[in-house]
Amino acid sequence: MKNYYQGPLAIPLRCGSNSWGYRHLVHRGRWSADFDKKISHAIWRGTPVQIPGGRWHYYMEAMPPCSRYFGVLDNPNAYGRTPRINPQGIITAYSMDDAPGSSRASSAEPRRPAC
Repeated sequence: MKNYYQGPLAIPLRCGSNSWGYRHLVHRGRWSADFDKKISHAIWRGTPVQIPGGRWHYYMEAMPPCSRYFGVLDNPNAYGRTPRINPQGIITAYSMDDAPGSSRASSAEPRRPAC
């Protein structure tokens, strides 16, 4: 669907399904032009943090009026046993109530919709 960039590194947002990618974001009611910009900013300016299993979590502090953090979960590896989808790319994106690295921020589910 679309590529986001962190320097020369392209991170794809693929169509996916209801559990990952663009269709997942639409299914969860998150997709909008503003949400697209937040993904772009999080990847461009965020700090990559490795998560066990080879996935990366890019994050940034949300811009005012928000006081939460915005995160993008990305899989730089092949999608399961489907090597033709490589890298899988963006799995999900959401606002977090707590700073990245806190125990609550590592939860797989967002606490509330992105602001």
